[in-house]
This record gives sequence, C-alpha cells and structure tokens, in this order.
Amino acid sequence: MATVEPDVGTDAVLALLERRAPRPLAIQEMARLLELEHYDRKQLRAALEAEVASQRLRRIGKTRYQWVRDVEARATRTAAHRRPAARRAKARGRAIQGHYARVRAGYGFVEVLGAAADRFPRDILVPAGMEGAALHGDRVEVEIIRRDERARRYVGRVTAVTGSVHAQLIGALERSRAGWRLRPDSELLPPVEVLGGVEPPRDAAGRIARVRLTRPATPTRPPGGELVEILGDPDDPEVQFLSIAFEHGLAVEFPPEVLAEAQRLPADPAAADIDAREDLRHLPFVTIDGESARDFDDAVCLEPQRDGGCRLWVAIADVSHYVRPGSALDADAARRGTSVYFPDRAIPMLPPQLSTELCSLNPGRDRLVMVADLRYDAHGRRRAARFLRAVLRSRARLTYTQVAAILSQTDTPQIRAWRSALAELIPQLHHMHVLMRRLYAHRVAGGSLDLDLPEALIDLSEEGRSVGVRLLQRNNAHRLIE
Repeated sequence: MATVEPDVGTDAVLALLERRAPRPLAIQEMARLLELEHYDRKQLRAALEAEVASQRLRRIGKTRYQWVRDVEARATRTAAHRRPAARRAKARGRAIQGHYARVRAGYGFVEVLGAAADRFPRDILVPAGMEGAALHGDRVEVEIIRRDERARRYVGRVTAVTGSVHAQLIGALERSRAGWRLRPDSELLPPVEVLGGVEPPRDAAGRIARVRLTRPATPTRPPGGELVEILGDPDDPEVQFLSIAFEHGLAVEFPPEVLAEAQRLPADPAAADIDAREDLRHLPFVTIDGESARDFDDAVCLEPQRDGGCRLWVAIADVSHYVRPGSALDADAARRGTSVYFPDRAIPMLPPQLSTELCSLNPGRDRLVMVADLRYDAHGRRRAARFLRAVLRSRARLTYTQVAAILSQTDTPQIRAWRSALAELIPQLHHMHVLMRRLYAHRVAGGSLDLDLPEALIDLSEEGRSVGVRLLQRNNAHRLIE
C-alpha cells in the first residue's frame, strides 16, 4: 500500500467521491478504496468538513460524505442572492405548500398540498442543503428551482417553515466540542445543540433526554434547544416508554382542567340518569375481552326465544353522557384521537375516572350504555332491530381463553373450576356460539372472507423487558365477539 500525505489524500478522496457519486462514503471506506496505509484521519476529516462548508460535499449522518453535483452546488450558492428581499417576500406569497420528508441520504421531498397538488403529481425534490430550517415532517413552503428532465421531477428549495411538528425532541446526550448536544432517536433528524436549561451531570453521555427547540437550523448551523429533563438509561423500560410517547407526540399526562372535570363526576351513575333510561340490569350481560384488556367498553347478552330464534343485546358504554361538547374533556379527547396501547400499559384517551371507571362496564356496577336490540329467527336471519339508551349491570368479566375452553370438549381442573364458577352463564354462552355459527355461515354464503391474520403478543419480564414474542391463537370466542 502507498503512504499518502494528508493534502494529497484529500485531493484523491475528492476525486474518489466524484467518481462514486451519488453514493456516500465513510472515511474508512475511502481509505480502503484508495489503499491509504497511513493518513491523518483528524486532518482529513477537517478538510472534508471544509468542503462541506463550501458546499462542494455534503455530510450524510455522522461519518459519510457525498459529492454534490455542480448544478446543485450552483443552485445552493446562488439561491440566497438571487433576488432582493422584497422580491423574495413576493415569491413566498406564490410559494407551494407541502409536507417535507427527509431521507437518510440527506436530501428530501415535499408532498404538495392544496390546489397546487394537481400541477405536481410527483413530490418535489429538495437537495441536501436546500431544506433551510425544515425538519422531517414539517409543513413548508417550497420554491421551484428547475425541472430535472431526466428524472421528470421538479427540484425546489424550502423558503419557509409554516408548521413545525418538532416543538421538542427525544434522544441521547453526547458531548461535543462546544458542550452538550442531543442526537435524536430518529436518523432523519439532525443533532441539536444544548443551549441551556437543565445542567447535565458529567456522566450524562448516552442517557436519554428531552430538548425543547428554541433555535431553528440553518444550512451551516444545527438547531438548538433547552434541555428540559434527563429521562434516564436507554435500557430502562420506563425510559423507552417515555421516549416512544414523546417521539410520537403522545400526551402521557392530562391537563389540570381535564382532571378537574373528571374528578367532579360521580363514582356511579346518578339516580336521575338511571330513571331516564331503559333498565336492563336484570339481564345477564357479560364482557368478553383478552387477558390483558384494561378497560371494558362493550358487553353482550342473548335471550333464546320460544320460536327457536333469539334476542341479542349488544351494549357499548355511553361516553357521550359524560363527555359533553365544548368541555375540556371533549377538547382533550379530540386532540388525542384514540387510546394508545403498549404491551404493558395504555395511554387512555380519557382520564381514569372515565376510562377505567364510569365508562368501563365493570362487573356488579351500574353503567350507562347505548344498546342495539337485535331479533333473529331460528335460521339466524335478523328480523328486527332497535337502538336505545339503557343502564346495565355486567355479571362477569370473561376472557377469550375462558369462553373458548368452556365451549370446548376439553376437561381439565382449571376448566372444571371455570365451568363451576360460571354455571349460570354457560347456557347463554352456548346459545351465543350457535348464533355465531349461523351468522358465520350467512357471511361465507354471501362471499365474505374470513381472514385469520396472526397477531403478535409480546411477553414481558417482571422488570417490563421483552423476553419473547408469540402468536395469538384466534378461537371461537374471538369469532363470537366479532
């Protein structure tokens, strides 16, 4: 192998990058391809960073460098000086709105929104260095620079960020020459300089932290922000949960005004609310869910009829009775959109007073519900239906495993114990199974598909760490509720 002086090595590396364009190369890979036995890595890296600053190269991630085509370099160097400020402002008024998405190679695309989308059926290419202050996922204004005839795609540059989705970022702390910085979990986001806030301890490197952005990025300077809190070790399950929640903008806690509204609600429905509804507390409603279910918002009951048909009651918690339009509960639920489930917990859409109490059909508790009253004949054809507001009292919280075992021919000590404890409900479960088979036959005869798609269940240790993955076995109890 040849020994090459650092300055000669830099020229050789630049020529190599130009030949290998658009593929980015790491310094170690460059040295291997050029057969450099001895070289000053620090000096070579500094020289490459200087080329990045002059926009001859672009850095991809931490260690890879990519040759910038002449047309891109010229466009980047002249973009800021192409017109006076007044003309740039006027151009922004005509700019195209869209969502910016970055890729790992360093460049990005803008998905055009609004009326202009008809004129741009393909996303607009934004070369690296032309994204301005935009981060992955932001809503931006983009200005067309040229049309790439070969790729049949327009090329543009971001002129303004009109909607940022990154008020704060989660990532690992690391030391830099200037102090501390945070490297986000997502590879599509740049490192953030820590400009203030909580003072990290000396051993904070590698810990997961949260930063609030206070300074936008520029082509030559990364974004900056204040350190809000240090969450902890990246291997801690609690830290991993918080990282995922913050990364996806999931609100872990409820605002004080929402909690205050929830705390003013009663533990059980008021007598006046019950009197205004149809009383179904005499019917043997049951809930059937998975073993890991945390709230029970639907229940079923079946009454056999003398003509061989049946009357099926399907109830769901009447959340709207408590969450009124215009309330803080309603506004917060609209922002959340849904409950989010993790292997060991859930982030509910509503506070616990509702999600696990008033709007959860817990056994032995009066609960307000919306009910579908469905009448079927002996062949499983629906003959009548009505919908009503009612109150019920669930008899039992059953699981799919329990119901499938009770309905099976298997006999074990555990199954015998279940059958003994649930003796009053077993006839109803058998009638439900008969109706399920009749309804299933009608579905198949009508051309319906029964997609038995596998669902993964994650097994956790006592510390909350993943120790295995297994497939959920779908059984007749699942089909019964479906």
